[in-house]
Amino acid sequence: MKRKPRILIVDDEPGLVRLLVLLLTKQDRYEVRSIYDATQALAVAVEFQPDLILLDWVMPQMNGGDVAQQIRADPRVSSARILFHSAILSKQDQPGELAGCPAMPNQLV
Repeated sequence: MKRKPRILIVDDEPGLVRLLVLLLTKQDRYEVRSIYDATQALAVAVEFQPDLILLDWVMPQMNGGDVAQQIRADPRVSSARILFHSAILSKQDQPGELAGCPAMPNQLV
């Protein structure tokens, strides 16, 4: 039997995580795991081997750009696709200041 695609959710907002898990598991097409602590993202990704990582951009322990840098630097998980999301992005942020991202999110659209 073919393995279901795996999605790792890294976000510090429990309500949003619950909603994403509900939506992604509703049709039983994906295997989903979630964590609230960005500092544990690399270890969980290495263990879970996700195909996609839904990564919050703004988190208290570590920002999503730094998490993405760790993931991209580790050959065990560097091929996972990363999709950033966030409810907050400061207008003061500049592309060079956002670690791990070559452009502002609005430039990627």
